[in-house]
Formats: sequence, C-alpha cells, structure tokens
Amino acid sequence: MRAAIVDQPGSIRVGEVPDPTPGERQVVIKVGATGICGTDLHIADGHFPPTP
Repeated sequence: MRAAIVDQPGSIRVGEVPDPTPGERQVVIKVGATGICGTDLHIADGHFPPTP
C-alpha cells in the first residue's frame, strides 16, 4: 500500500509498504480520506520526539 514515510525529520516521501496484518481481536480499516493538521507539520519537522 502507499504510505507517507518519514525517514528523518524534514524528510517525507510517499512509498510502498506492506499491507497491515491484524492481530487477534484487531481489525484493519480502509481509509477513505485523510488530512494534515499543524501538529503533523511540527512532527514532520522534528519538533516532537518520534512516536510509534
């Protein structure tokens, strides 16, 4: 699937990653639309520590 990949702060690229596999009692949902907020831009610039 296509995903936004942050290799390092300030470096975002679109690339292919494996489809997620749900674990026990988990589901995978299809995203129809998404957006970016101001906090996302700060995270991408490295102003916050990496998060899983």
